[in-house]
Amino acid sequence: KLTILSYNIAGMKGKKDNHLFFEFIRKFDVILLSETHLEEKDSVAFECLFKEFHIYFKPALRHFRFGRAIGGSIIGYKKNRAVSKICSFCNVNTNVIIKISQNRNPEIYLVPVYININSWNNDFDQLNNLMNEITNVNTIVIGDCNARISEEQVIQSDLSHHNFNISEKRKSKDKCLNTKGKQLLDFCDDNDLIVLNGRSKSDSQGEFTFIGAMGTSVNDLCCVSFSVVSMIDDFVVLPEMYSDHCPILLTLNLLNSNVDETVTLPLLPKLIWHGNDVNYKNRLDIELNKINNLEEKPIDTINNLIGVVNKAATRQKVGKPLVKKQEWFDWECVNKRKRAFKLLNLFRKTSSMAIKNVYVKCIINYKQLCKGKKENYLKLLIEKVKEAKDSKQFWDAIRTFKKQNFLCNSGLSVNEFRSFFEELHNPVAEPPVIIYAEPWVSDPILDNEFNRSELQCVLNRAKNGKAPGLNRVPYEFFKNASDNFLQILLRAFNRIYGSSQVPPNFREALIFPLHKKGDTKQVANYRGISFIDVEAKIFSGLLLNRLWQWLDAHQIINEFQAGFRAGYGTIDNIFNLVNLIQLKFEEDNIKKIYLFFVDLKAAFDSIPRNLLFYKLTMLGLSSKFVSVIRNLYEESRAAVWGARGTSEFFPTSSGVKQGCLLSPALFSIYLNDLHHEIGGGIYLGDLNIRLLLYADDIVLIADKPDILQKMIDALGSYCRSWGLRVNLEKSKIMIARKKGGRYAVDEKWNFEGENIEIVNRYNYLGVLLTPSLSFEPHLKDKLRSSKFAINCTWAKLINNCNTPINSKLNVFYATSRSIMTYASQVWGFKRYDTVEKLQRFFVRKLFKLPRNTANYIVELETGLNSMYLYTLRLHINYILKAMKMSDNRLPKVIVHRILSNKMLWYREWEDLCVQLQVPPFQIENPNTWKGHLALLLQRISANERMNAISRARQGQHHIVYPKLEFDRCDYLYCTKFEDAQLILKARSESLNLNYKPFDPEAVQICALCNLKEVENIVHFIGVCPILAPYRVHYLKKRILSVDEVCFILNGDNWQNLVNYLKEALQYRKALIEE
Repeated sequence: KLTILSYNIAGMKGKKDNHLFFEFIRKFDVILLSETHLEEKDSVAFECLFKEFHIYFKPALRHFRFGRAIGGSIIGYKKNRAVSKICSFCNVNTNVIIKISQNRNPEIYLVPVYININSWNNDFDQLNNLMNEITNVNTIVIGDCNARISEEQVIQSDLSHHNFNISEKRKSKDKCLNTKGKQLLDFCDDNDLIVLNGRSKSDSQGEFTFIGAMGTSVNDLCCVSFSVVSMIDDFVVLPEMYSDHCPILLTLNLLNSNVDETVTLPLLPKLIWHGNDVNYKNRLDIELNKINNLEEKPIDTINNLIGVVNKAATRQKVGKPLVKKQEWFDWECVNKRKRAFKLLNLFRKTSSMAIKNVYVKCIINYKQLCKGKKENYLKLLIEKVKEAKDSKQFWDAIRTFKKQNFLCNSGLSVNEFRSFFEELHNPVAEPPVIIYAEPWVSDPILDNEFNRSELQCVLNRAKNGKAPGLNRVPYEFFKNASDNFLQILLRAFNRIYGSSQVPPNFREALIFPLHKKGDTKQVANYRGISFIDVEAKIFSGLLLNRLWQWLDAHQIINEFQAGFRAGYGTIDNIFNLVNLIQLKFEEDNIKKIYLFFVDLKAAFDSIPRNLLFYKLTMLGLSSKFVSVIRNLYEESRAAVWGARGTSEFFPTSSGVKQGCLLSPALFSIYLNDLHHEIGGGIYLGDLNIRLLLYADDIVLIADKPDILQKMIDALGSYCRSWGLRVNLEKSKIMIARKKGGRYAVDEKWNFEGENIEIVNRYNYLGVLLTPSLSFEPHLKDKLRSSKFAINCTWAKLINNCNTPINSKLNVFYATSRSIMTYASQVWGFKRYDTVEKLQRFFVRKLFKLPRNTANYIVELETGLNSMYLYTLRLHINYILKAMKMSDNRLPKVIVHRILSNKMLWYREWEDLCVQLQVPPFQIENPNTWKGHLALLLQRISANERMNAISRARQGQHHIVYPKLEFDRCDYLYCTKFEDAQLILKARSESLNLNYKPFDPEAVQICALCNLKEVENIVHFIGVCPILAPYRVHYLKKRILSVDEVCFILNGDNWQNLVNYLKEALQYRKALIEE
């Protein structure tokens, strides 16, 4: 473990003789002391007090003759071997930080922070610039930030399934959120940093870090990269009195030795499909011809076919596997490395200079080989990204760059998981018993034998790369099988269907524990994903297609269930719910709509199977079909799949089978009558809408409190009758209100005697809903998730200089933009600045621009359309899609009502058309909408560009940019990425010079020459005499006027400009460091 102490000591001189203070700081491995007030002349006198540490002194600055110097810091790490081995000083952009390196973990950059309250903006900008220089690395930012952030920053639920030893929500005794705190929170989101204060087990309440005569606050903060969180052992605010500030202590657990020692059963290795195996079908037929009486019994036939596949499969030569740290590191690299080690050991034994020379040459060759392998590998990946012809090829290519944060378990044994899942699938409570005489029912749709086209349909829908079941044979060996093999398989399936007797392996499953969120050492925080043998999946797929054909023919599944149905999705339910409420508010002048979001406890795993079979029978399914489903569930069993094998099997007596293709449809059938039984609801014209379902996500809807209570009582009765349980901890009521106000006296509800919590926010199908139906809170949450995707998941690709900008944009559109614009089909008709912030953030991150780079510069230099154009297109296209749905579809009913009354989002459309002088959409002629939408988007784009140019021309902070041409973004695509980055920084006056357009407090005079001129872009490129030799060489003149500088920045010769900037900046950096 590594202990890191950060402490604002408020002056070192007064503590020089305090032995207790030095005894205190010597307890820790790394010390970060701020506000020492020590000047450079004091460093020698104090260095002897830190003999145990490698120390770096940053002197305090003296602005006045009298009084103390301002700032100053001491950072250091212990000289002992264990700490010195992993810690070292690192100079980044004239800032000294500590780099923590260990073989088993990625490097961590430890950034000590002190932001002076009197120069906060300047210090904060320097911190931002530093973070721009260390992108794509794990970071810890710790120290006195002089910013108050209250209890802000909640870890998103879609991110918290990772290995977190901290809580999702922060607590803090400091309830103040100031402007600086808001900026710091944005900084954390921009740089993938999580605040630890108020989250750890030792700081669960968010203790004050400053306690003085001026008040109390939490100013000293520790912020860590998402990838570092799994290494956090603890964070604590220590109660010490050497300063008004309290020291904060971070403990890192750099070694994780959780090992599952449970004895497990062996698991066969997965059979690997080689995509270029052209002779597989021939070998398969040869092996089939060797077997006598192949089709004697269906069960034996299935087993024989699996045996044939195993014999016909091409197997690689078994040997020691190559453990790759990098994908490009192959056996040639391994052998070259081994040879170098042998030569090194031989030289140590013999001290022969000849052997030493051979060793040195071997090392050079090894490094050159690795460098070449890496470069060729990256080039190949980039080419794959460029040449991708469809979404599958695109994702296969870029997935290599994805930063993985995957956790299956954290030291829990297989037997612990086995006990958990055995209890889950075998509830103690006896399910209700229904005695009924099962009628004999036949049906031609369900009972006919399966044909070859049905089998081929199932195989065509099967995805490659899926994990197989116990026999370890994946889909690919069936999808690429010969006609003879598939005919035999089809006949076996038909005989199984005819007899209603399935093979035993059809009832077996492997359960893999996957962490959801919360404490990783609690088995209840894991969900199981099941894997069954592929032949069982194919058989289930045949049954599923028959089942849906029958359900659709008889219109069984009601319109209010959108889960697991073709042509239905989460967006439909979100659109229906939001627009239903708004319609009731506007049409009927109803002020409140009551929503009960129901969470069923382990719904899929707890359905009583005897009641499921009863419902299938009463629905009218054929006796043959029900019988084969019943047989699939009889004596079913499962085993847990761990790191070293599987547990022993255990029986499963309840729930639908996870991993079975039939299960979603069976679950939908089981809950299908809930809408009829629940009663109540609201009316849209003559249509009674009581609830909306998406699988087991249920929301009850009512317009009166007493009606909702009756619906809740009916739900309780339904759950008791059908063996379901409501999880009241997660089930909540939200009151959608047309206007604000307090809750009425009668607005209280209970479920079976227990009160139901009323909330102001609820995450429904991925959308954060509020009583006012404002999407701002939802968009702010999505902005954090989208930034996480850029900072963490896809940082490797985005920061790769060899990746073309177009490919980076495509990844951004496919990942972060998709997250940000989720459900924009519902809200996309409005422009939200929160949405636009994401694209600006991406561009600033991509080109390492300062945080305060003007928005109009981002828009004009990249030429990218606003996110609003994208969300508006998605919204209008969804409305058009809804209008083409069948008449019974709820989205179509709602859309027709809104268009007929010209209200809600259609009213926004009309206002937009008037503003841009575009004719309104013709409601009676939807076929013209696509052309009309294209015209509208074109007008919006032109208007946005015109506004951006106007703002740029009127800019007060920039000297050159208002005079530049704005149609020169071609340099982004016709030059190397790092060159484009440099050109953009120069054009936007964002180079790291002394002149900061948005910071008048900064020291602006040129640090190189004695002209005492402001070091802006004109001085740097055209005037500074120290840089004249580079200017003459590349730009052909010793001094340039403002107009000549503008001419060069407009692209007279991009390469000459880049060469000048590179050499001038490098020389400037060397002079300043010297």
